Amino acid sequence: MKVFVGFIVLLSCIMVVAGSGAYSFASIQELPPVDPVRDKLGRVLPVLKEPESKDCQGTVYKKRGVCKNTSGDILDGSKDKCGKGKVSWALDVKDPGYKSEFGPLGKCPTFEELRDCEVPCPKPCEGDTWKRGKCVRKDANGKVTVLDGTKGKCGDGILDLQLDTTATDYKPAIGSGTCITKKEGACYVKCPKPEPPKCSYVTAGWQKNDLGCVTSKTPTADGSYTGVSCGQSGWRQEYKASTLNTETCDTLTRWLACKAPPCPIDCVGSWSDWSACTLPEGEVCGITKTKQTYRVTREKNSTGKACPNGWYDGQVKEKTCGQSQSVACCTKGNWENVGDVLSTGKQKQKRTVVGCDPNTTPKVREIDDCYMSAWADQGCVGTDGKRKDTRTVKGTKCDFNTESERLVKDLAKCCKQTGGWTDSSKCKSNGKKNQAQSTEGNCSSSMKTRSVDCEYIGGWTKSGSCGSDGRQNWTRATKNSSAATTKTDNCCLIGEWGRWKRGDCVDLKRTNTRTRTVLNLSICPSGTKTTESEQRNCGLKNCGLGEDPCEQLGNRCSSHGAHWCGMFLQCRHTYC
Repeated sequence: MKVFVGFIVLLSCIMVVAGSGAYSFASIQELPPVDPVRDKLGRVLPVLKEPESKDCQGTVYKKRGVCKNTSGDILDGSKDKCGKGKVSWALDVKDPGYKSEFGPLGKCPTFEELRDCEVPCPKPCEGDTWKRGKCVRKDANGKVTVLDGTKGKCGDGILDLQLDTTATDYKPAIGSGTCITKKEGACYVKCPKPEPPKCSYVTAGWQKNDLGCVTSKTPTADGSYTGVSCGQSGWRQEYKASTLNTETCDTLTRWLACKAPPCPIDCVGSWSDWSACTLPEGEVCGITKTKQTYRVTREKNSTGKACPNGWYDGQVKEKTCGQSQSVACCTKGNWENVGDVLSTGKQKQKRTVVGCDPNTTPKVREIDDCYMSAWADQGCVGTDGKRKDTRTVKGTKCDFNTESERLVKDLAKCCKQTGGWTDSSKCKSNGKKNQAQSTEGNCSSSMKTRSVDCEYIGGWTKSGSCGSDGRQNWTRATKNSSAATTKTDNCCLIGEWGRWKRGDCVDLKRTNTRTRTVLNLSICPSGTKTTESEQRNCGLKNCGLGEDPCEQLGNRCSSHGAHWCGMFLQCRHTYC
C-alpha cells in the first residue's frame, strides 16, 4: 500500500513538472534574428556584456535662451510679443559638480528645463509739461530762421515744444512703448512793415506717408489704395510737411517706384533614418553607435522661417546601440611612459585599450613626477672663482632637498681674487694711485690691478715775488683733499740804497753813510744790512772841481769825462 501511494505522489510530481515545463515553453516568444556586428574584414565580432551606465548629475543651471511664447515666438517687448512665456535653462557643464552621462543606457533627462519668464508689454510715456522754444521758420532743406521781428525774420512761424522729462507728471515708456518728446505749434511775430507770407515746413526733405507701396497712383472709387502683394512692384507717395501758408510752398507730393519684400520661403528639411550600428572610426571592438543626419531640401529666403529647432543641413545626432550590438573586446594593456617628464612636473603615459568605454577607460594619462632640467651655466659670480648653475625643478614627486641652484669652482673660466690690494704706485697729481692684488684662474687685467682715488698734496711754489708789504704768496696743487691750495707768509724785502750822506772831514778823512729799507730782516740772508758807510779823503784842492772833487763826483765818471781822486791824493783826468 505504501509503495503504491509513493508511486502516485511521484507521478503527480512528474506531471506538475512537465506541466510547468510545457507552460514555460508556451510562454517564450521567438525574437527576430539580429544581424551580427562585423569588423572591417567581415569577421563576426563577439558580443560585449552590457557595461555600467550612469545618468548625468548637476544642480547648477544656466540660462541659455530667450523668453518665448507658446507658439515659439521670441517675446521682444513689442506689441503682441510681450507678456508671460517660457525660457530654456540648462545644466552648467563648467560647474565642478556637473558630471555627464556615460554608458549605452546613460541619460540626462534633467539637462534642460523650461522656466517661467515675463517680458513687459509696451506702454507709452506719460507727461503733459512742455518746455517752450523759439518761434522759427524752416525751409525745405531744414534751415532754421529765428523770427526776431526784424525785416525778413517775421510773420508766421512754428513754435517748438519739448517734453519736460524732469517734471513730476512725467513717466518713462515701458518696453518698446513710444514717447513723443517734441511737438510743434503755430506762432506769429509782428513785422516792422507788412511782408508777403512765406512757406514754413515742419520737417525738412521728403517724408513717407502711411499708404506704403500701392498698386496704382489713382485711388479706387471709395478713395482707398490697394497695397502690393509680396514680390510685386508698385508706387510709393512722399510729401513735404507744411503747416502754414501752403499755397506759397513748392510741390508738396511726389510718386516713386517701389517693390514689396519677396514672398516668404520657409526652410524645409528632414532627418534621415538611423544608420546601422557601427564601431567608431579606428576601433575594432567595443560599443557601437548609430547616427542620423538632417538634410535641408529647401533653403529659406530673407522673409522665410528658419528650420525648426535651429536644425541645419548636415547636423548629426548620435546614440549608442544596445547590448546585442556591442562587441566584447575590452582589454587594457600596462601603462608605459611616453617620452621624458614634462616641464609641468607630469609624466605622460599610454596604454593599449581595445573595445572599452572611453568615458571610463582612458588610453592616455598624466601622473605626478619630478621634472629636472639640465644645469644651465649662468656665469661667474662673486670673487672666489666659482660659477653659478641653475635648473628648473617642478613636480610633487621632487625631494624637498632637490636644489635648483649650485656654485661650482671653475678657475678655467672664473677668477679667484684674494682681495688684498696693495699700493703699487704713489699718489699722482690726478688723485689716482695704482693697486695690485694676487689672483688665480681666468682673471682679466682689470681684476689684477686697479686705479683708486687718493689724497694728493703737491709742494708749495712761489706765486710772484715778495710784495711791497713783505708778504709772499704761495700755491700748491691738490686732488681729493681738503687741504689749502694757497697761503701767504713773511718774506725778506730789500729796498734800493739811498744817496750817500756826507760826514765831517777829520784828519783828511770823511765818513759817508747811506741806508735802505729792509722788511722782515730776521728772515733775510745773514749779513743783510740796512745801513752802509765808507771813508773818503778830504782837503784836496786844484782838481778843478773844488775842494774835494772825489766827494763831489762820488768816485764816479761824469758825462764828459771826470776827475778821479786816487789814494795818493793826486788829481788825474781820465775818461770813463
